[in-house]
Amino acid sequence: MTVWIGEIQWMLRKGFDLSRAPVLSSLPGIVEGDAILHEDTGEEPQWPAADVIVGNPPFMGSKFHLRRLGTGYVGKMRECYQGRVPAGADLVCYWFEKSRAMVAEHRVRRVGLLATKSIANAEPSRQVLDRIIAA
Repeated sequence: MTVWIGEIQWMLRKGFDLSRAPVLSSLPGIVEGDAILHEDTGEEPQWPAADVIVGNPPFMGSKFHLRRLGTGYVGKMRECYQGRVPAGADLVCYWFEKSRAMVAEHRVRRVGLLATKSIANAEPSRQVLDRIIAA
């Protein structure tokens, strides 16, 4: 939605007419699905190669994972990312780790993800950030 709002603002600033089509038209580059886990297989979804990853992943402290995502999902997610994302890390850290791995694999050049300041101070989440800094 933010991208569409930005497009509207840019069009107005540059003197272009706004599209009469609905704002929520489909875009071929946007895929609906779980970005972190294929729940049926327990595998990590493959993100497409891109120049840039920009996003606002969901923030959810680990104490809410089981209650909001369910024990089955959380168990599969933690097993899938074992050794990469500590079990006590904020949910947003899974996006940070996936993005870091894509940069390391040269499948993306730059990343811009939003997060709360608290992930830099919470030990399990901090491990994910330290791995990014080391890479």
